Amino acid sequence: PFKEDKPITSPTTLGGASKLLDELLAKTYYELENIYSVGLRLFTVYGPWGVPGSPVFDMAERAAVGNKPLLTDNEKNTLDHLYDFVYIDDAVDALM
Repeated sequence: PFKEDKPITSPTTLGGASKLLDELLAKTYYELENIYSVGLRLFTVYGPWGVPGSPVFDMAERAAVGNKPLLTDNEKNTLDHLYDFVYIDDAVDALM
């Protein structure tokens, strides 16, 4: 978990680096051009066009063949975090 008020300056993944770059670009545009922006990070949006490998897709696929959905961290085999799933229509409604 991360605290919202603690800056993240050393991302460890390409995805993390792209999010940091997004924030730096937004800050720079505001400071140089007074252009205000808002960055949104949605957690695990799912729907009809699900992506294989995503948690929701994998859980549904396991359930479809009669297996129990895995809700654990695959590396530690523990459930030490929470997942927040958002259906695509709900995400669109929230953004409109």
